[in-house]
Amino acid sequence: MGNEHKTLKALEEARRAYIKARELMPDSWRADQALGLMLAEDLDDLEGALPYFKSAVEKIEGPQNWAFQPGPYMTLAQALYDMGDAAGARRELEKALRFKETHDKAAAAIRQMGERR
Repeated sequence: MGNEHKTLKALEEARRAYIKARELMPDSWRADQALGLMLAEDLDDLEGALPYFKSAVEKIEGPQNWAFQPGPYMTLAQALYDMGDAAGARRELEKALRFKETHDKAAAAIRQMGERR
């Protein structure tokens, strides 16, 4: 429901739907990730998005996660980097290196960070 509202640019309704999804599925990382992305990309509120990105990572690392997906490491790394925390970004990218789904993108991002020094 949140994604539908977001597509229609009904961002307040999308925010409420994502928050409701977090309440209904407290162990799921997907609503955290979606809410964080909406805040960061559509509302230009990276600082407000950061706790949701961190929560998504905590949930993918948690024992209740039955549908692991390493993408939240990449999202959190990008947010940290954009906020000036290169060391924090690198920590998340190093976690993402462990998984085939994110290995190549994480390696490229680490290389790019090294070139920007």
